[in-house]
Amino acid sequence: MPQLPSPGLLGRRSGTVRAIAIGLVLTSLAVDRVQADPPQPAKKDSSVRARPKDALLTTSIEPAEAKPGDTVQFRVHVKLNPGWHIYTQAKRQEEGGLVMLSDSRTNAGVDDINTFRKMATFQQADDRVLVLMSAGNLAITQAVVHLLHETPEGTDQPTRLFQASDMFNAARVVGDALREIHQRDGESLRDQGHEFNANFILGGQIKGEEPRLFQVYSAGNFIESSLDTPYFQIGESKYGKPIIDRVISRSSSLAQAAKCALVSMDSTIRSNLSVGPPLDLAMIRRDEYKLATHISINSDNEYFNMIRTRWGFALQEVFSELPNPNW
Repeated sequence: MPQLPSPGLLGRRSGTVRAIAIGLVLTSLAVDRVQADPPQPAKKDSSVRARPKDALLTTSIEPAEAKPGDTVQFRVHVKLNPGWHIYTQAKRQEEGGLVMLSDSRTNAGVDDINTFRKMATFQQADDRVLVLMSAGNLAITQAVVHLLHETPEGTDQPTRLFQASDMFNAARVVGDALREIHQRDGESLRDQGHEFNANFILGGQIKGEEPRLFQVYSAGNFIESSLDTPYFQIGESKYGKPIIDRVISRSSSLAQAAKCALVSMDSTIRSNLSVGPPLDLAMIRRDEYKLATHISINSDNEYFNMIRTRWGFALQEVFSELPNPNW
């Protein structure tokens, strides 16, 4: 099927497609009854031969007249002949990467609460950087991380994750380690009435490909994030998930993603006593092959306390401004 490129518009098979942009009028000219020559565009219009024959483009500005500083709406109307379609044109972000955030509270009951890190990192200069986060049975997740840090016995070969050729195979390495622990401990856990419960999020970049993100399940199988699902959550995810769903997309910056992750984590902390600081925050920038940021956020962290307070006040303010139901 023929294609008609037009950046920024998402169309249908046929019919009229509209895109709206809002801008500011910065200057205007005062005119008298005697009109001067009309202003000319800075660049000449496309030649007739270069103009598309299967699309009619018209524009309009509302209001037609405006003063300096006024806001106007600039509309572009595209009418396509049957059989033609408009595709969006996406530009690769200059800043890309991953943000990873985990808490460190574990509990085996209300009187048995402890602090254990749930984030492990793997770095090899100029080649790869990987971050692994875990949730579930602490003994299982620690055993898996230990296996991944082990070097093959009696050899000088690198650890398992450093041998992976790409991120997909790195996720498979994590899944294989999980199955190995299940084969060793699964039956004993069942005999004691415990479920084999462990989940992982693996994110990072290996040279030769883009940053990638995977979720690894207890069975050792895994899925990869997509354009429609740019994030994963494991553990107590139900409290903070709606915030991420409303805010985060593939076009979000790393700073925005980190801020959103902290707000989401704060919502979980407020609603679930089994989640708490210190928090581990790691950021990976595209093509750096090292951790751009790896910090521990305690309950007295100035920035974290600021966004917790302001987010709470903002929610109350917005809620109070919403109209009450009339039924």
